[in-house]
Amino acid sequence: MLATEHPAKKAKKTKQKQKKKKKKKSAPALDAQGRVAGTSDIGLDFSFQTHHGLLHGPSPRWSARLEADCRTCFLQRSFWLPSNAAPRCALEEIARRVFEQHTRGVAYDHRCSGAEWWTQVRGPEERHAPARSGQTTRAHPF
Repeated sequence: MLATEHPAKKAKKTKQKQKKKKKKKSAPALDAQGRVAGTSDIGLDFSFQTHHGLLHGPSPRWSARLEADCRTCFLQRSFWLPSNAAPRCALEEIARRVFEQHTRGVAYDHRCSGAEWWTQVRGPEERHAPARSGQTTRAHPF
C-alpha cells in the first residue's frame, strides 16, 4: 500500500506556499499624482475618454461571443494582457483596442506594459441597476 499525504495537510502546505509568494510581491513606487512612477510624464492622457465602437465586432455573432467570454471569465478577479501578447478572446481584443487608443503616439516599455481587464455578469433583473465604481455610480446602456 502506498503512503500518501492527507489532503488537509497537503492543502495546508499549498496555502503556506501561496502566502510566501504573496509576501514576495511588492507594490510599485508611486509618483506625486498617485500613479505608477514614470507614467505621469510620458505623454499619456489621463482624462476621462469615451471610445465609441469598441464593443462592436466584425460579425453578428460578436455579442454572443462577448457574453460567452464574460461568463467564462467571471471569476471575481482581474486579468492582465501584456502589450506584446496576442488576444486570446473577444474581451482581450477589446482590452487591446482600449490600450492602443490610450497609448497612441506614446513611447512606453513593451516589456512591462499592458491592459488590466475584468468582467461583471448580471442577471436580467439587474440589467438596468447601476454599477458602482468607488464613489461614482454608472449605468451601462445595454
